[in-house]
Amino acid sequence: MLSLKFLSAECGFDIEKIDISHWLSCYKEVSKTHPEKEVEVRENLASGLVNATSYYGEAERFKEMEACLEELRALHEKHSEEKEVREKLAMGLFNAMACKKTGL
Repeated sequence: MLSLKFLSAECGFDIEKIDISHWLSCYKEVSKTHPEKEVEVRENLASGLVNATSYYGEAERFKEMEACLEELRALHEKHSEEKEVREKLAMGLFNAMACKKTGL
């Protein structure tokens, strides 16, 4: 139904076609039109940002990786009480550190 899957591990994608601003606008729109799904969509958005952070890091596209981390941080600042968002931020930071440390 409205369970938007943002770059889940199961779906194939082209890294060149990732559009974080589109994801954010979809999240905002769904949050307005379907407030009962806001938490579910926010968790999927956070998962997508974590995955994008990892994929950008592996591709050595650190500017895009940092942009995803900034969006994760902003999401966490607005919803710090949500365990899932907090965990996704931690995962994104860990993935970014691992990518930069290993030189990927």
